[in-house]
Amino acid sequence: MKVLFIPDTHLKFKVMEPFIEDVVSKYSINQVVFMGDYTDAHNQTNNAFIYISDLLHLTQFKEKLESKNIDCKFLLGNHDCHYLCEIPADYTFTRDALTFINIQGLLYDLNIQPLHMLDNEILVSHAGFNKFYEPNPSLFEILKSSSPHPDLALWTISAGVSRGGVLPTGNFLWNDKSDFEKYPNTNYPKQVVGHTPVETVCTLNDVWFTDTFSITPSNNKYGYDFLGDGSLLIYDGKSKKFEIISTLWKSNDTLKSIRDYFNSERKN
Repeated sequence: MKVLFIPDTHLKFKVMEPFIEDVVSKYSINQVVFMGDYTDAHNQTNNAFIYISDLLHLTQFKEKLESKNIDCKFLLGNHDCHYLCEIPADYTFTRDALTFINIQGLLYDLNIQPLHMLDNEILVSHAGFNKFYEPNPSLFEILKSSSPHPDLALWTISAGVSRGGVLPTGNFLWNDKSDFEKYPNTNYPKQVVGHTPVETVCTLNDVWFTDTFSITPSNNKYGYDFLGDGSLLIYDGKSKKFEIISTLWKSNDTLKSIRDYFNSERKN
């Protein structure tokens, strides 16, 4: 089985989709794991259309893959958690309560789960587990709107000092790359995570960091600049090896597409 990991999308999935679809086809992918943070983007917190539009694109892509017998896993991100527990933050959607709840519904429709395990040894989560945190069985289950996980609200505030919180380190939604460097988890040395923007897919010991599609506001004509090169990570279950795949994400055409996507949706 070949597994493709899709890092944090942050309302850009429509722009990311062609790059991902190309890799899925070329490398005969059997499973796609989305690493969380489907919501929220700089300067978009009042743009209801971009939230609904991008989550619908994600849903449609999920259905497309599943129609081809490609399994999809959607993991929970720290941004998404705010919508599931109905506690807004200063970086979440702020325009109206109805859209906020609609965002929540679209997230639940993705069948989000906190954690995923590959080959009984590779722990996959949004931000990973340092030595101060251990996974429990309930975190591998799909989250249900009918019975919300009791710790959802707690998870939204479990940020470490490296991410502006008050805890020594973050939990599996907030753990920073620097926390892995200081506090590796010897019980789960093999992990795949997103959350921390990196220039290219990279590994620290046996922990892989995949968040290469992040952008940041800029004064250039597009309004944004890249924090990563759009490289992707594949795991081959037969060979037990990882492979880094390059894409053409990092281009002015992509920045133009992001600008036009955000602006066109705002006008609707």
